[in-house]
Amino acid sequence: MRRQLLTKHRTLLRRPYTSASKSPGKTYFTLFPQTFPPYKRNLTPDLKLLRKEFLQLQSVSHPDISSGKSKLNSSVINEAYATLRDPLKRAEYILSLHGEAGADPEGISGDDGGLLLDVLQAREAVEEADSAAEVERLKRENDSRVEAAVKRIEVACEEEDWEELRKLTVQLRYWRGIAESLGEKEEVVT
Repeated sequence: MRRQLLTKHRTLLRRPYTSASKSPGKTYFTLFPQTFPPYKRNLTPDLKLLRKEFLQLQSVSHPDISSGKSKLNSSVINEAYATLRDPLKRAEYILSLHGEAGADPEGISGDDGGLLLDVLQAREAVEEADSAAEVERLKRENDSRVEAAVKRIEVACEEEDWEELRKLTVQLRYWRGIAESLGEKEEVVT
């Protein structure tokens, strides 16, 4: 079984994966067939299985084991793994596969004004936080927003609602920014 899997991965590595638009059917998802089987619509990976497949792919694409051509493939595998394990990068990649503009905040429309207000209020709360307890409370609040956005992204992907996915990806990008600000603030108040 392991030998069959390694043979399959070697075959996959010979194909180009750098641009999904140039080679339809060949995407980062197809590099990890156990994690993302073609018959299954769930685009949220089992991270342990994804890591296992990643390590298997790396073991057959390592430059010391295979030809110089595999150096590029190894970098593609690394990029694919980093993209697919991260919900934001994965959502942006899915948008790119469907010819949609990514999570560009410039594309926020008037109906997304509520999001901007929420983000401004969250940023203000981060700036005003003056204790570790307050920062921790804000982190829990923001973690809930991130989790909710990720779940809604999964639904938008399943329903193939690319416009909703774009909006949710913008949301997630903002909430990730708040999380980074909270991390920095945490260092200051502790």
